[in-house]
Amino acid sequence: MPSTRIRSAVRLLVIDSVDRVLLFHATTATGPADGMWFCPGGGVEADESDREAAARELREETGLVVEPDAFEGPVWNRRHLLERNEDVLDQREQFFVYRAPNIPTIQAVGDPWSLRDGRQIYRWWSRGDLKAGPEDAAVFAPRSLPDLIPDVLVGLWDGPPIDVGV
Repeated sequence: MPSTRIRSAVRLLVIDSVDRVLLFHATTATGPADGMWFCPGGGVEADESDREAAARELREETGLVVEPDAFEGPVWNRRHLLERNEDVLDQREQFFVYRAPNIPTIQAVGDPWSLRDGRQIYRWWSRGDLKAGPEDAAVFAPRSLPDLIPDVLVGLWDGPPIDVGV
């Protein structure tokens, strides 16, 4: 019988000074054209708050050192089930916003998602880039990212988190 594990996670909408969003690329087993573009982030450790996890994940995946109180949000919630072998991972994500005061240099410290063959696979996406979509068959995570991001870009978030689906 399959087991289900619940995992709390955080994601970061890193926005640079010209309103572009940082996304990482991951490939699937079938190849790079079937991959996805996603926000940096990861699991919340037992001894940390969501904001502390966001700061740690941002540092691990981008090299950016930011205090936990520098984040807006959470702005979005996302829940999805990942089936692995006979087990199910029930991942529950909260998305925070970090507005960088410039165009940061990204330096992965040790996250496997951001390094491929010794180079980082990331991209800064403008609103127009998001609307046009990836040049290959890759998808965004969350899928509705291009439609959701304009509301975040207009200014400081002051509403409750929005459920963004898969």
